[in-house]
Amino acid sequence: MIITESWNALAAVESQDRRGSSGGARHEWLGSRMLVNLGLVGNSETRTPDRRLSANGWGGAARPAKNGGAGVVESQPKRKQRRPVRTRAPQVDLTDSEVLRHGLDFFSDLGYAGGSVREFAKRLGVNHNFINDRFGSKHNFWQAVVDYALEDLRAPLAVAFEVDADDAEKLEMVVRTFYSVAANVPQMNRILAAECVLNSERVDYIYSKYTASLLERVEPIAERLMESGRMPRIPIDVLFTALSGPALALTQSEIARRLGRAPQPSAAEWEQLTDCLTELVLRGLLPVKSGADSITG
Repeated sequence: MIITESWNALAAVESQDRRGSSGGARHEWLGSRMLVNLGLVGNSETRTPDRRLSANGWGGAARPAKNGGAGVVESQPKRKQRRPVRTRAPQVDLTDSEVLRHGLDFFSDLGYAGGSVREFAKRLGVNHNFINDRFGSKHNFWQAVVDYALEDLRAPLAVAFEVDADDAEKLEMVVRTFYSVAANVPQMNRILAAECVLNSERVDYIYSKYTASLLERVEPIAERLMESGRMPRIPIDVLFTALSGPALALTQSEIARRLGRAPQPSAAEWEQLTDCLTELVLRGLLPVKSGADSITG
């Protein structure tokens, strides 16, 4: 009777084993337990050392049970951890002008070295390869941003240089236009202030694309004024510093605010500011000899 029951139990388990993957090991263990129940072998000879059947499958070390039992499974099998699924940032449909405008703010805030294209893409909400795909590299993107910003300066200055007036009036018009544009694009002034103190290919780019072309047109006017005695004779680098310095000072909004400037000056306030800077600079460059020679008339 005992033999029959034991073999029936074994057969039932074996029928389940055909649907599982570890039937052989369970078959061996159940056969051993049957021999123990029949008294044909001792319990110490039936140990299956490391693996026991648990509710969730095979695995883990068995803790010996009291009174020579089969043991209890102490741990569950380790499950393979799934890697998190990476999601790509959506490609945002932005024109080059929109991207460059955002880039102007980005480089003026963080500088070239402080801002990575990955960080810029994160701010813009696009894939981290977005800038490299569209512009080729971070350096190319920076150059495109500078060209975009300086384009707003070239057209108004071209008009100022073509004014039909004498050299003093023409210089006044150029300086006033220069300061007015600088006030409207303070981000570019911050970029210039940061880059022009460094010896890099970026300052070479600024000089070749911007400074040299501006001085090429200003220098003949200044030379004629110095020849006529209306302007003190000064080196060209001093002249450029005298003209560009106040424009760069327009970027110092925080210190200016502490000195009394409005946090967000209106268009009329900016115009008044540029008029003051123009008057101050040209009074030094073109000393007033008589009432008729007044810069502002």
